[in-house]
Amino acid sequence: QDLRASLEVMSMEIGMASYNPNFAPGLWLEPGACTNPSVNQGYRGIQVATATSITVEMDINEDGAVGAPNEVIAYVYDFANRRITRSTNCGGGQPFLGEVAGTQGRSVRVINGEVNLPVFRYFDGQGVEIPAASLPAATTNIRRIEIALVVETENVDPASQQRQRLVYTNGVVLRNHAFSL
Repeated sequence: QDLRASLEVMSMEIGMASYNPNFAPGLWLEPGACTNPSVNQGYRGIQVATATSITVEMDINEDGAVGAPNEVIAYVYDFANRRITRSTNCGGGQPFLGEVAGTQGRSVRVINGEVNLPVFRYFDGQGVEIPAASLPAATTNIRRIEIALVVETENVDPASQQRQRLVYTNGVVLRNHAFSL
């Protein structure tokens, strides 16, 4: 249940990338700075797009600026700790899904790296995958993002003596990315 809910939240937030209802120019911020305008305004609300991380920006309070709470969101796959982190407005990444060192109660480990499956894949308007080597230059062409999470249970299944593995995917159509300044 946690995995499905996490995937839905990720999908919803990523789907809002490039939301700029007032068509404000120079809206997008430099990744990791959150105070400096991006030198790559053409990337719009996707300032970082890799196989293991994405940073999306959106003007959800419709004030013509990005920087209010939850207007810059970054998801990063933390291979070493088998988890996904989420940060807002250039803050430090907080555990979002997967293991958290020194805590009890987490039931899954995110193992995309162990099975060599990218967390994020990017596609253009024709449905053709945009190769990772083409990013970030091809960021303006992204129209759909596929999120894939491979997880395994923390505890071993008593019957099989193996951890159970599950794969969850969701495709996100970017409603605003093609139309924003």
